Amino acid sequence: LGGQETAVAEVTAGSVSNFDPYILEINKGTQSGIREGMPVISTGGLIGRIENPGLRDARVRLITDPGVNIGVLAIGTKEIGILSGNGVGQPLKVTDGIPISAPVEVGSILVTSGLDRSPYPEGFAVGSVVEVIPNEVNLEKELLVEPTGQMKNLDFVTVVLYEPPGRG
Repeated sequence: LGGQETAVAEVTAGSVSNFDPYILEINKGTQSGIREGMPVISTGGLIGRIENPGLRDARVRLITDPGVNIGVLAIGTKEIGILSGNGVGQPLKVTDGIPISAPVEVGSILVTSGLDRSPYPEGFAVGSVVEVIPNEVNLEKELLVEPTGQMKNLDFVTVVLYEPPGRG
């Protein structure tokens, strides 16, 4: 993981707080070096970020949450877009930033771009494009993206102990 230190945590509860479907709870917190906003990955890629860490527990806000935005790069191109959650059981989406002429197609892999004080280091797999919807009006294409990281039936997740540059 590019020399980043990590902490493996057990998932103690999924989607429990107020039945919020975008939250997992884990059994590690600030005592283990975990801080607000740190990226969380599972098999396959990025699944969320740390929220409200306590001493020995923390919440993970999943990337399927419509309030979550992630700067992404399409592998093999220089195309950068903003990926956002789209709801439970729905693909993620990139609605702006990708020109209609860009070589981003179904099957393209999106990774974290790591730009602009991003809370995520660059290069973590986030998803693969499952549908491309051209928007002829603004000459961009919208992407529907299947997350590559496993989010269901998780026993353990990995927290990347990453402090974004310029914080602190």
